Amino acid sequence: MLAATIEQTKEKLKQMEEMHYLNQANIEEEKNKFTSMIPNFEKFKGWAEEFELADMDRKKSIANLLIRSVDVSKDGIAVQFNIDYRQFLGEWENETIPFENNKIKTA
Repeated sequence: MLAATIEQTKEKLKQMEEMHYLNQANIEEEKNKFTSMIPNFEKFKGWAEEFELADMDRKKSIANLLIRSVDVSKDGIAVQFNIDYRQFLGEWENETIPFENNKIKTA
């Protein structure tokens, strides 16, 4: 009976060590993804700061590049962008994501 308990404990320990190894690998992968996004985040943050400091004509020009249309109705406001946020994120992860006509609606 003692030998069976020891065997079960060894098996559980082996399973836990495997889980630990897999979790460590996942943590490293996520850490690498995060680290690779930092330069792009800084770039995006720089764009936001540039927009904030720009004069009104420059802000209009930037908004014109990013926004395709704005529809105002009694139901709310729908904004259609020239780029999908997934495209923007995909560029960070070296993925090509096709453009979809995305609308963001506010009530």
